[in-house]
Amino acid sequence: MKTELKIIAMFLMLLSSALGQAAPGTVAGLPSELREAVLRDAACSHPAETASDETARANWLETAVATQDIRSAGGASVGVIVAFSDACRCRDANCGTYVYLKNGSDYKLAFSGTFSSLHAVRVFKHGYPSLSGKVQLNKAQAESTVYDWNGKAYAPSLCATITQGAGRRVPSIVHHDCTKAQ
Repeated sequence: MKTELKIIAMFLMLLSSALGQAAPGTVAGLPSELREAVLRDAACSHPAETASDETARANWLETAVATQDIRSAGGASVGVIVAFSDACRCRDANCGTYVYLKNGSDYKLAFSGTFSSLHAVRVFKHGYPSLSGKVQLNKAQAESTVYDWNGKAYAPSLCATITQGAGRRVPSIVHHDCTKAQ
């Protein structure tokens, strides 16, 4: 009986972990309103992708993206995080990431940046979840920033540099003013 309960508990943990992960797809697979916003805001600076011919647009639509819903304190979908994973928008472990909030049936860009990860957390300000972002600076160092909703926009509120020293089990975390991180 104990073994069965352990198996069920492990299955539920794996399921909840899988459900919280970003959904992979392509730009073409995004809802039409979100796709148009991404096409407008996330253009690549490579000449091959900015060309106006049909081949360039088709290639752009097949660009890989991962999406995560942003849910309000009440559980309603209020936006989406779109993260790219292509060579144009990624540098080392960090990739172009765009945060869109719903504006009626359209999507409005709230902010964008280059992150190794960005996700909503279970802390809410003015009904919107805070977002936690990480930028990998090098193999041993990362910058971590929490973005809070202030009623009008997402703004950095808590910033820290995390350093994993060689041979250390616990990383060093140094909090600093968020203006340094921008």
